[in-house]
Amino acid sequence: MIFLLNESLTLKSFSYFGSMTIFRLLPIILCCIINSSTFSQQANHWRFGNYAGLNFNTNPITIVSSGLTNNPDNTSAISDINGNLLFYTDGMSVWNANNVVMPNGNGLVGHGSGGQCAVIVPIPCSSKYAIFHVTEFSSPGSLNYSVVDMSLNGGLGDVVSAQKNVSLGTGWTEKLCAIYNPNNSSYWLLTHKWGNNQFVAFVVDATSIATQSVVSSIGSSHSCGSYGGAHDAMGQLTISRDGTKVINALTCLDQFELFNFNMATGVLSNSIVLPAEGNKAWGTAFSPDSKMLYTNSIFGQNIFQYDLNVYTSPAIIASKNPVISVGTAGYNFGYMELGPNNKLYIARPGNTSLSVINSPNNLGALSNSSLVGQSIGPATSSHGLSRIAYNITVVSGTIGNLSLSTSSGNYSICPGQSLTLLGSGANSYTWSNGSNSSSITVSPQVTSNFTLSGYIGCAGSTSQTVATVFVKDAPVMSISGTSSVCSRNAATLTASGADSYLWSNGAQASSITFTPLTTTVYTVTGTNAISGCTASLAYQVNVSPSPTLSLTGPTIVCIGAPVNYSASGANTYTWSMGMNGASVSFTPVSTSYYTVSATSLMGCKTSTTFFVVLSECLNNAEIQESQDLLVLPNPVDDQLVLLAGQAWKGTYNTISLMDEHGKTVKVFSESEMEQSPLGVTLNFSGLIKGVYLLTIQTDEKVFLKKIIKN
Repeated sequence: MIFLLNESLTLKSFSYFGSMTIFRLLPIILCCIINSSTFSQQANHWRFGNYAGLNFNTNPITIVSSGLTNNPDNTSAISDINGNLLFYTDGMSVWNANNVVMPNGNGLVGHGSGGQCAVIVPIPCSSKYAIFHVTEFSSPGSLNYSVVDMSLNGGLGDVVSAQKNVSLGTGWTEKLCAIYNPNNSSYWLLTHKWGNNQFVAFVVDATSIATQSVVSSIGSSHSCGSYGGAHDAMGQLTISRDGTKVINALTCLDQFELFNFNMATGVLSNSIVLPAEGNKAWGTAFSPDSKMLYTNSIFGQNIFQYDLNVYTSPAIIASKNPVISVGTAGYNFGYMELGPNNKLYIARPGNTSLSVINSPNNLGALSNSSLVGQSIGPATSSHGLSRIAYNITVVSGTIGNLSLSTSSGNYSICPGQSLTLLGSGANSYTWSNGSNSSSITVSPQVTSNFTLSGYIGCAGSTSQTVATVFVKDAPVMSISGTSSVCSRNAATLTASGADSYLWSNGAQASSITFTPLTTTVYTVTGTNAISGCTASLAYQVNVSPSPTLSLTGPTIVCIGAPVNYSASGANTYTWSMGMNGASVSFTPVSTSYYTVSATSLMGCKTSTTFFVVLSECLNNAEIQESQDLLVLPNPVDDQLVLLAGQAWKGTYNTISLMDEHGKTVKVFSESEMEQSPLGVTLNFSGLIKGVYLLTIQTDEKVFLKKIIKN
């Protein structure tokens, strides 16, 4: 007997073989698919529902009506690597490719209304397959397996009598799924216990079937509900194609639970609860790229999509979006399954078509969903579809010897470089650094050995090989030279330890000389001529500014009078009169230039020159006030100094000379004049002897002075 749970959650009883087309809703356990174009053809034949079938070897898909399945829930069918049907089962019988029950193929301890009634798992390194099959609900909830040997019966296969209905005990839910584990050339079979929160992952490898297991106690206890009503032995379990996530529907609790899955260990972790829509959580599926999640409910009217790109509970819940909707209540949707063409198919109980999400990797409307997407007529769908273990790969005895190669073709690198080591010839790999990939990228600083252990699945043995990565000699660089320099002074750096050099300023020599304006880091790259390896070294040259010198003191002084001069802006001062200190006092003996040199705390130096003019006067102020301007010396030999007076303040438009006839013979250019705080110095070295009239043109007036050139 099976039971129909109606929309008001009351129970009705119907005969499974009666004339009424009624389907009890039970869980399907989805397995993950890690897509591979080489092996995806082993899921190319589906047999499910009421004599329904699809052949994915053709485009468009061929509808098959020769299958013999007729049960409410999931079946399992498997093809060879070329897509040719091998056999299929509903958990109670096994049919070969000719739709004939295999010898010993009847009487499997399963149930057509057992949710994931059966799932086929290849046994590595053999022509055999394990069929895991369950009874409905959880009381007693028997889990068993039977073995099919395809080398028997002329290649059509037989159920091995000694390995038929091998019991794995009772107290199991109706949830089953399987996935290939590339870490050790085996398969995980994932299921769940009744009455607690234990997920159990069984191992199927070349030497044993379900004798090893891993238990993860996580998520909600599967104890809600009872036979004939909504219960948590029902609900679809799915692993993502990349093997990193698991989604489980708990029908009685009306919620979905999302987990992380560790392919290497079989452990589930990090539970995230997603509330259902209030119509009893049911179907689950992931997109091929594992970034989208799909769900439905028993009495729901929608297929919902969740975005997993932001993997937090609030973000996932907020992304919930219907991609297929119907306007009527009832059993609208059943279980969901990714086809070998990467489309998502959804069972539609009692209909001659399946719903299809054509682009399940895409968000929202871009998923291109269709309520009536794939015809299966004249057969009709039930709640189930066709399932096998996912990511099936061939583990055979034809694999060659374990070998190593590199991405560059050799095993020598320079310090700091990387090299990829590539293993081949085994089913699974373990490196001495703990990696289980077939390749690793290494960057040793010294010559090192890397050991690769390869598991030859069918031989059941492990082989080892060692790769020695040689690290060639690189230059041991050093830089000597100036570390601190004053602004606008030259610095020299010298590199050593290599055969050739390239500096960051473009120079290609061991030594460079330069004049930095600011503190600068210079880098030199040296090359070893024999190994070709390089090394780089940086060196900072600190630049200290020269002192900014300020000077105070008179320009015109009376003969015999002492004068005081003060300098600032530096640390020490040296005067050309032979004195030291910031302030000096002396009595000039002639009109002359004097110099003060200054040194900063950092040792940087600068100097400035000042001109002192001697005059017969009472004091400088009287001279300044009595003269329009002062010219010194007069007569002049090479340089004439113009000093501002009471009238002329030192500004001018032009300065020129006229001869004694009034003819302009020279206009002084800027290059022939030198400006200083003391006045203007004119260059007379190129003029012939004679008497001249100096003319200073300003905005207000013209100043004239008679000049004698010696």
